[in-house]
Amino acid sequence: MRLHLLFFLAMLAGTTAATAQVTSASVEIHFIHDGQTIPELAGYVTYRVYVNTEHADDFVSSLVGLEAGGGPCGVVPALSLQIANGSVYQHGQGGCLPTNCPLAEYLEALNYDSFLTIGTECPVPGISDINPLFDYFLGNILSPATCTAFEAGNGFSDPEGALFTVQDFLNGWAGDDNKVLIAQFTTNAPWEFSFGIQGQVNGTPGPANTFCFNGNVSSEDASFPGLECLYDFDSNGIVGYNDLLMLLTNGSCTDSECPGDLNGDMIYDYMEMVIFLGFYGTNCGG
Repeated sequence: MRLHLLFFLAMLAGTTAATAQVTSASVEIHFIHDGQTIPELAGYVTYRVYVNTEHADDFVSSLVGLEAGGGPCGVVPALSLQIANGSVYQHGQGGCLPTNCPLAEYLEALNYDSFLTIGTECPVPGISDINPLFDYFLGNILSPATCTAFEAGNGFSDPEGALFTVQDFLNGWAGDDNKVLIAQFTTNAPWEFSFGIQGQVNGTPGPANTFCFNGNVSSEDASFPGLECLYDFDSNGIVGYNDLLMLLTNGSCTDSECPGDLNGDMIYDYMEMVIFLGFYGTNCGG
């Protein structure tokens, strides 16, 4: 047993947990790949997993699995990712945690690397008023086998693994949207992710302000945030028949005005049609 993990988490949060300030976990579809721009990603979908907090200043300090219990949050399910009959995309320049962000400007596929995180997709050195050396910090106490399996494109299960950050850095704070990014998965198959969260209510240190949350989400929970009414082309407040005709009529577009083109290939094809039909009948408040 990695006793240092128990000791570390206890030092971060004390021994008594407060009422949970993480109210839920959510999955968002970040990008759907058809392989035209990045051939190796044909058939893959990039998902992002968030925890949603009650307050903008709630702070997520740990993403953790602790099946044996003993930490401030008691028994926590293993930190695990299960993939059904498929694989996780991993870029050769990526890692188990988000890395090499400057390269992503030149290597487009690197933007869709799969990783675990707390509140950042780019933990690189910087200068800020919060900390003179780094803007972001992301440490980990993960089993070597976890990252080996994950980086090989497989799922993993770590009964005593954790990622952590501290309040001296920008990541971990919920912010105005009341959510914290904890993972990005690019996969070509259904998946399920289990995890525990530990943090501080309103960012206030001390045992009485520690909150805990155990989450389990899957690809079936995914949504297209903010995209539902993108297909209300005639702006009448309903995604309906007229919008379907407009989608079929457009066929393709040659400039930046391509509403509903989710994968940026400048074509409305079967992918957009499937998604459109999922939103058909949506009331957009018009």
